[in-house]
Amino acid sequence: MATATETTKAPARGAERTPAMKHADDAKTLEYLQHAIDDLDRAREHADKELRSGLGTAMARMREIAGDVRRRAQNNAAESPETTEDRARAGDSIEVKGLPGRTPRRGQILEVLGRSGHEHYDVRWDEQHTSIFFPTEGMTVIRHHRGTTEHA
Repeated sequence: MATATETTKAPARGAERTPAMKHADDAKTLEYLQHAIDDLDRAREHADKELRSGLGTAMARMREIAGDVRRRAQNNAAESPETTEDRARAGDSIEVKGLPGRTPRRGQILEVLGRSGHEHYDVRWDEQHTSIFFPTEGMTVIRHHRGTTEHA
């Protein structure tokens, strides 16, 4: 008595495949593909679950870090003797010492950028161009509004 598995054996070399053999091979291929799709679906579900879990953990850590940074900034601001009166403002002038034998550069602060302790300036220089300038040694702020001078 012949079984279904016997009818699906590979034909001998050079022998022609029967329609039943082709049908059985197609059924095996479809079954294999269905299992592969099921495996991929399970893997996707697992990856989605891991992503959601990892994303939630990452977001919690980011909130924690942001809170730490906020607290440190508030503590630094409370400890810092600097007030807004001590900071340069738009409209003030700056003078930067040049190289030996050169005249100092002068300019007007158009805008103060950054935060306290890390400020920098958008400056229109006397040479009529603008640039972003980070405070350095040898820089003097000339405060037109308050009449005092600060050396950085």
